[in-house]
Amino acid sequence: MIGPDESAPIGMCFMPVLDPKRGKNRVHLDLTTDAEDREGEINRLLALGARKVDIGQTGQEFWTVLADPEGNEFCVVRPKRT
Repeated sequence: MIGPDESAPIGMCFMPVLDPKRGKNRVHLDLTTDAEDREGEINRLLALGARKVDIGQTGQEFWTVLADPEGNEFCVVRPKRT
């Protein structure tokens, strides 16, 4: 579950499937947070089973590429300032 908490009115729930990933993702998610500790959120996702993915980043990007346990890539982007 990704969201403020498990009972929040909005959020995303990821469910495992038995079929292996076949090819490129049909959907690519960019996640952002209002949390000041972006690295803390990335670490939380890593603890939930995500892993960092190298797709040729330079290290200067404002996003971090992760993949879920089945290899589906998604990004955690720098929080927007209002």
